Amino acid sequence: MAVPDPRQEGRPPRPAVRAGHRLLGLIGVAFLIVLVITGVAAQHPGALGLDQRYLQSRSLLAWYGISAPDVAVMYVDQNTDYVQLGERTYRGQRRLHEVEGGLRGVTTIAGVNLVATDRGVWLYDAKARFIDRFDPPGAPLRLGTSDHAALLETDQGTFLADADFLNWSAADAPRANWVKASQPTEEQRRTFQTRYLDEVLTWERLLLDLHSGRLFGWLGPYVVDATALVLLIVAITGLILAVRPRRAPDSDQ
Repeated sequence: MAVPDPRQEGRPPRPAVRAGHRLLGLIGVAFLIVLVITGVAAQHPGALGLDQRYLQSRSLLAWYGISAPDVAVMYVDQNTDYVQLGERTYRGQRRLHEVEGGLRGVTTIAGVNLVATDRGVWLYDAKARFIDRFDPPGAPLRLGTSDHAALLETDQGTFLADADFLNWSAADAPRANWVKASQPTEEQRRTFQTRYLDEVLTWERLLLDLHSGRLFGWLGPYVVDATALVLLIVAITGLILAVRPRRAPDSDQ
């Protein structure tokens, strides 16, 4: 029977153990740096403006599978384009965040821009700043003017607004000038779609997806979990290396 050599007891771990610990440590540190940076940033999106800053990288958008929808409808009022793509409505270069529903018409009365959808009517000033919202009886079908007053047709009847747009009264067979939709050119379509894509992917979403691993698809979260296990192994092996006695081998007498 082989007798253990007492001189081997208490010797440092073999180089392979230390090399493996070092390699796993480097992997874990890189992961930890990414995790800490993305985690801290994602905790304060408002203060850092991450929820309002957009990534305009077409390669990243393609990675996410994001593409711009086609122009659903377009109106032109006083040389200003009102366009709807998907669930978004734009006035010129500015998105009207308050507007909801399918666009049904636009018009301008006394410097006030009216935007009608199948869910209501929104009022904006000349600089596209939101003023108020009006919920008419029924769903709006089209918007127009009658004798310099706003006229709205819904599935419950036709209504005429007063000068302050506070009261809308039923109008019987008014003389109407209804706003008609316009057909965008191909160049306009591309311009509108580019505008849409420029405000899709925020830094907040990117950092959250990178933090969780979802940026890399269904496999990403599992990679994050595996890297967390690597950190655990590094911690355990590091603890073992730290507490294991390191005695110099006995010299031969």
